[in-house]
Amino acid sequence: QHQNEFYGALYHTGDNKTGSADGDGERVLVDLARMPAQVDALVFTINSFHGQTFTDLERAQCTITDEHGRLLVQYDLTDTQPSTAVLVAIVRRVGAGEWMLRTIGEYHDCRTVKKLVDPAAFRDKVAELKAEGVDVVGSSWTRMDVTVTKGGV
Repeated sequence: QHQNEFYGALYHTGDNKTGSADGDGERVLVDLARMPAQVDALVFTINSFHGQTFTDLERAQCTITDEHGRLLVQYDLTDTQPSTAVLVAIVRRVGAGEWMLRTIGEYHDCRTVKKLVDPAAFRDKVAELKAEGVDVVGSSWTRMDVTVTKGGV
């Protein structure tokens, strides 16, 4: 597992392997201003490596906030469908210091992120979506916080 990537621009706080404690959370901290120029996009996914479905969890959710704590995306994962993976969002560089966020919320049944590469690539049509005005948020954020929390099994 890679916890610190792109010279600290992307940091995963650690994988919760038990999921048993109330309020367990996993976070990915993103410093977009430090993201190397060769990175065009980031895709955020949630996977249950052990095959537990989201509907098996109590109070499971995913949130994405900006550097000021403003909520950009929130998914209630518990009240969804019995799936083991979700494509949460794509963040794509659209200019110098500018990034666009597209929410996805598409559920799949797979245990690893590798199985979500093709579906994510299919969903990443930012230029078309921007032209159509579909749920794409543009901003000049510098930081994002992606947090997954769950209440227990």
